[in-house]
Amino acid sequence: MAINIITNARKKIRVRLQINSFGDPYIFTSDVFKIEACIPRGDGTTIEKLYLKKFGDLTQGSALVQNIDTSDIAEGMPASGFGVLLGSHVIKIPTSTVSPTAPGTVLLDNVALASATGTEVDIGDIDLLDSQGLIRVNLYAADTFTIQPTGDNPLTSWQVDVYKTGSPLDPDAVQFIENLNIIQGLC
Repeated sequence: MAINIITNARKKIRVRLQINSFGDPYIFTSDVFKIEACIPRGDGTTIEKLYLKKFGDLTQGSALVQNIDTSDIAEGMPASGFGVLLGSHVIKIPTSTVSPTAPGTVLLDNVALASATGTEVDIGDIDLLDSQGLIRVNLYAADTFTIQPTGDNPLTSWQVDVYKTGSPLDPDAVQFIENLNIIQGLC
């Protein structure tokens, strides 16, 4: 299914990451800790989307996530995981200009529903839906972009880098060359 333009707030696209032109899916493993997607807008600018698998300590009734690696985390990023209220976002990080948090700590906009030590906290605008490369990219009003339906147009190509623990520093690259293979556009 081709989608030529995406507009308005709160759009979601489900996309299967393919590793070759035969459509073989990228297989997610538990050691994937970061995914970067670069979406060309068509005007020379790009939209950057991230998935970050982090681990931290939650205390029921507190909005702080402690003992967490804060690299790549930015204010406004969605957060999810055990004990994290659905729809939560990061509102303060150690580098915030106003009321920064302590090093190794982020502040969410909702308090934790349960206490947990070293629990997984997923942060960012990409959700992993299954182990066969299916992801959901969350888009917002400012994320309008065009997908050209032809294979020769470079705008049909997204660059997605998948980072795995224990791998060389170079990430696995997954590119959509001729077909974005969008499974479904969701409002």
